[in-house]
Amino acid sequence: MTETALTTALNMSFFAERVGMFGIVMGIALLLTGIGFLVLTLGGALERKPAAAREAAPKTATAMN
Repeated sequence: MTETALTTALNMSFFAERVGMFGIVMGIALLLTGIGFLVLTLGGALERKPAAAREAAPKTATAMN
């Protein structure tokens, strides 16, 4: 009985350590993603273009029927 309890406790602690490490890594990754989007937003890369600018853009040629 003692061997099974100790083995189970060891496996659970190993799993808990890996889940904690996964949480830390995912937190860092999401933080970096948020910083990247903030840089893009402040740099103006994600701004909407006005409707007038879209209409003034050259239109592609279409095939004649």
